[in-house]
Amino acid sequence: MNLANFLARSARTVPDHPAVSLGESVWIRYGDLMRRVAAMSAGFRHDLGLVPGDCVALAMGNCPQYVEIWYAAWYAGLTTVPMNAKLHPKEFEYILQDSAAKVCFATTDLAQPVASLQASLPALRRVIEIGTPDYTALYRAEPSETMFETPADAVAWLFYTSGTTGRPKGVMITHGNDTETGFQIDMLIDRSDNAINLCEMKFYATTYELTKKEAEKLQQRRELFRTKTQTSKYLINTLMTTFGIKTNEYSLNAIDKVVQLDALFSQ
Repeated sequence: MNLANFLARSARTVPDHPAVSLGESVWIRYGDLMRRVAAMSAGFRHDLGLVPGDCVALAMGNCPQYVEIWYAAWYAGLTTVPMNAKLHPKEFEYILQDSAAKVCFATTDLAQPVASLQASLPALRRVIEIGTPDYTALYRAEPSETMFETPADAVAWLFYTSGTTGRPKGVMITHGNDTETGFQIDMLIDRSDNAINLCEMKFYATTYELTKKEAEKLQQRRELFRTKTQTSKYLINTLMTTFGIKTNEYSLNAIDKVVQLDALFSQ
């Protein structure tokens, strides 16, 4: 049931295919990513002393290392706690305390602000800055030969919703939740205007046409997300496509916003 199996399957079937890109360049391919994830998993267990069920927090801007930390944590049976990079240090402190995160990974801009909170966070053992020797040592460890077998109710990630009416609320998404039909979300944008974009990505060589079945799944996913998170925010079903969408009765009912790929990179 471990979600890292999705990566393992891609590494077996298409090891030389690009897994993560940085700009126009391939940052890593599936086979290499799988090897790094297995090594980092061993580093988490042996070098950092983490055990299944421990929380690993991420105070990071957009960077490719996010992917390898995410999968390595799952591979080791850990729970990831992603934090919005634009949060105030007091908000970081609350989430780190509430989740009892043992380790926090941070990009250079956030490493010092988070490290300054350690004195008030007894559970937080380490703050590791991306790209430093402490970080690279983790994926140079001897790869872990076995993925931790997580039960369906094991927490994969702990997502904190914005505290519009008080403190942020931690929502537990289990490995079983994330493999439920209709619950997978390609990208989630938690906005400051009391709305959340639930993004579905469809990159086709032509204009995309939504089917009845897909429309039903998107509507189901929105309701599942609201039920699981208990959010009061406005949920926007958003379709990201290469060349737009062909308007039909299904798209009109299920899609609130369409974003074409070139719009993401326009000034």
